Amino acid sequence: SCDEALQAVDVRFFERVGTKVWAGERTGAIAVRNAETGAVEQRLAFTHARQQDFVWCLLALGKRVWAGYSSGAIRIYHAETAELLKEVMAHKGGVSDLVSFDQRIYSASSDCTVGVWHLSTSTLGALYKGHSGAIRCLCCHSDLLFSGSDDASVRAWTTSGTTKAVMNNHKGPVLALTVNGGFLWAAAEEWTITIWDVASFKKVKVIDQHKAKVNSLISVKDTVWSASHDRSI
Repeated sequence: SCDEALQAVDVRFFERVGTKVWAGERTGAIAVRNAETGAVEQRLAFTHARQQDFVWCLLALGKRVWAGYSSGAIRIYHAETAELLKEVMAHKGGVSDLVSFDQRIYSASSDCTVGVWHLSTSTLGALYKGHSGAIRCLCCHSDLLFSGSDDASVRAWTTSGTTKAVMNNHKGPVLALTVNGGFLWAAAEEWTITIWDVASFKKVKVIDQHKAKVNSLISVKDTVWSASHDRSI
């Protein structure tokens, strides 16, 4: 059964890919599972410099699955066969997040840069620089790309790579971002969530209801859900 197939599995994140679920495991591998039974159909694992290369993020887009790794590598797989189609190494640090926006793929890295990839050719077009700490998360809204960093700031970027605004005063590294109803929500390691107006880039409110770092945010209709290491939602 599916319950039996998923026993004793330590998974960091999931990505739904057609009739499969791709799971990033804490071992560093990607397990491609049957969405109905949970059974592993393929396991994708790589090494870098003779050490395990850990998958940090996944992005399914059409017939491709993009995967960011701790080595800085980005590997692109066929969504149906899991065949490795391309491997690129543009970052000097691990790739922590991937998003699709305006016919491009954006990659966040611990080397403090945002990579801009052409969707049609899977080639690097540019590197956005400005953060002084590792970039943990990305979020898109209207014609802007937002990045959250260990330097405790969120940057708003235009599609040309210009920094339009820098939102500071977060209490620690920014771990998650989401936009809801014209407001940007930024979750920090020091327990708080800061809400910003995306038009004026002004701080609206700080929420401090959690008792440990907030590592995940998701928008659901007119609400925002937050998950914390204090084991609360």
